[in-house]
Amino acid sequence: MPDNKDREVGRPDAGLQLEVPSLGEIVNAATQAVIVTTLDGVITHWSASAEALYGWRRSEVLGLNIVDVISAPAVVEAAEEIMQQLRRGRSWAGQFSVRHRLGHEFEVFVIDAPLIRNGAPVAIIGMSIPVSDQTRTDEPFEVLTRREAEVARMTARGKTSGEIAGQLGISARTVESHRASVYRKLGVRTRTELILRVVRSAQIAIDSDDGASGSSPLDM
Repeated sequence: MPDNKDREVGRPDAGLQLEVPSLGEIVNAATQAVIVTTLDGVITHWSASAEALYGWRRSEVLGLNIVDVISAPAVVEAAEEIMQQLRRGRSWAGQFSVRHRLGHEFEVFVIDAPLIRNGAPVAIIGMSIPVSDQTRTDEPFEVLTRREAEVARMTARGKTSGEIAGQLGISARTVESHRASVYRKLGVRTRTELILRVVRSAQIAIDSDDGASGSSPLDM
């Protein structure tokens, strides 16, 4: 039998090759419309769900500017302001007017975040969900206590437990307890799901203008 005494527990064999999916593979596997751009807004990744939502094939939009491709004419200026915010390393989420390839306009919920490498933004990733997919209203928030609702809104804005604790005058452990209760009552598991629930319920428009803590960059 082979001698295993020198093998570290929990460490893979040296010959074991772990396949890490590329950003493109992750984007293409997404069930929502996911788009990745450069900091200047040039499209580099366009998921299959984005093709279905916006009507443009991947091959038609790669290399084009995201604002020119999907933004409704009336919100182009607002789209440029959002891009500037993302270039500064801050996230944005909210309802937005977009345009289909055939020309008709519709509303989507968008979550945009900068991709961070070595502490600096290098790209932007965004997810779009049609408003017509909305299945919930503000009723779920009625099950939350006033304090839980405050924690939910501040968490959705990207504030840390320490920041929420300082603003509300409670301990970070209490914040985490309230957050766990919020997730359980609303049936969400991640901050992204919480953002969607909060925005859909018209509880807040997460424009991250309330301070640097509104950012939620994604490390690459």
